Amino acid sequence: MRQRDPKTLSERVVAFFQAWLQRDGVKRRLMTLAHGETQERVRAAEDLGMSRKAPWEVVPTLVLALNDPSPEVRHTAARALTRIGEPLWLEPV
Repeated sequence: MRQRDPKTLSERVVAFFQAWLQRDGVKRRLMTLAHGETQERVRAAEDLGMSRKAPWEVVPTLVLALNDPSPEVRHTAARALTRIGEPLWLEPV
C-alpha cells in the first residue's frame, strides 16, 4: 500500500480551504467573527487563518478578536494570526 506524503496532503487541504474561502467570501467570515455566536466566531477565526487572500482585510478584525469576551475566540484568533504570519498584528493597537 502506498503511503501519502503528508506535505502533499497538507498542501491539498490548504488549497481546498483557500478555494472554499474565496467562494464563500472572506467578508462573510469577517462579519461572523465580529457579530456571530461564540462557536461561529471561533470557526470564522479558524477559517480566516487558513486564508492567504487579502491579509490587510483579515488582520485588523483578527486583532480585534484578541479582545473577545470568549477565551476560545481569543485563542483561535491568535493562532490564526500566527498562521497568516503578518507582522502588522504584533504592533500595539
